Amino acid sequence: MNNFLKVRFSISLSRTIVLFMILIPSCIFAQNKKVKERKISLVEEFTDDEYKMPDSILFYSGGHWEIEKYYNILYRKLSNEIRGIDGYYDYKFQENANIPIRINSFDDLKIKFNNNNYNAICVFALGDIDREFPNGYVNSIAICSYDFYMILLQSKTNKVLLKRKFRIIAKKIYYSENKRLAKYIVNELQKL
Repeated sequence: MNNFLKVRFSISLSRTIVLFMILIPSCIFAQNKKVKERKISLVEEFTDDEYKMPDSILFYSGGHWEIEKYYNILYRKLSNEIRGIDGYYDYKFQENANIPIRINSFDDLKIKFNNNNYNAICVFALGDIDREFPNGYVNSIAICSYDFYMILLQSKTNKVLLKRKFRIIAKKIYYSENKRLAKYIVNELQKL
């Protein structure tokens, strides 16, 4: 009986050692290089000398119907961030808007608004989207980096009050960085 326990113990011990020798190196060598962190940075900015935050703003964007749900999520986060600020704020997404799906600079936006219901119109647009696959294969989660353009126009004169270009690095377009982007937008609107 005693020999049986010794044999059984030695077999289980040897299995444990073999398993340990297989798992430890695979865990060590399977570590990937550090991927880019999620971040939002302000790349380009312009503020008019006479700028003060308007009392009423229409947040506006448009384009293909596939991106409408992402803008709606952003607008919902934006309304939560702007809730404590006095004024009237609304948003509109228009599929047939005269906004290109992707832009390379503010010059690509040819926007003119005549809307007496709002003091200003804040237009959002996307730049080119770059995708990087950190594990080297397409089925892994891509790290997306893209430019997000924001331009604030005075409603009656179409005078440019504010321009901001954000560079965003995130795992998914829009929803992973929406809350932080909404905070950045409100902070930029409130700057004097």
